[in-house]
Amino acid sequence: MFFSSTLRKTASIAALSAFILLGCTNNDAEAQQKKKVAPSQTTSNQAASTVLSGAKVYTLKNVQMAKSPVMPDFSWTMDGKEVKFSEYTKGKTVFLNYWATWCPPCRREIPDIIELAKEHGDKVVFIGIALENEDKASAAEKLVSAYANKSNINYINLVGDAKLIQPLSGLYGEVQAIPTTFIFGKDGKIVQRIDGSTNKEGFLGELKKAM
Repeated sequence: MFFSSTLRKTASIAALSAFILLGCTNNDAEAQQKKKVAPSQTTSNQAASTVLSGAKVYTLKNVQMAKSPVMPDFSWTMDGKEVKFSEYTKGKTVFLNYWATWCPPCRREIPDIIELAKEHGDKVVFIGIALENEDKASAAEKLVSAYANKSNINYINLVGDAKLIQPLSGLYGEVQAIPTTFIFGKDGKIVQRIDGSTNKEGFLGELKKAM
């Protein structure tokens, strides 16, 4: 059921850190890059239409590390306004999933998460954090938006450069493998952490403990 593997930080051209999943090979990430830059892949108009078609992908704005008595928090820009995780999810059960478009185990569990969001979206807030191999948040946003549209992802996803993604990956306990999922209770406290991939039944069993 589980596909656990370790992440390692790699240097980027702009000295940013990227997350590489062993088992999701470097060849997978490199192939993804080649597809994006291939002249026959898409036209600029097609790329623009992908981003404008309604995918719920937003860019991180700030990450606030825990500092007593302040709890850890993060925010993103949505419709021109800053939205804080703590406010957006207040009083709700939360499903927070770290993943990447280039990670096969992550992609395999996406359809199950979509189904859960359809069935329990009125009680649970579903959020994805995409750890893409991109130097700029804008590039990650285009990539994740395209995947979200293609896969009919029905919950929001957040992207950012390494300056924000790296601290965010350790905000609730260091993420050393993807996919990794955190489930929060209505009181804002972590009920469960799931390292590796699982299925709808596995997710639902843990969600019921927090709902």
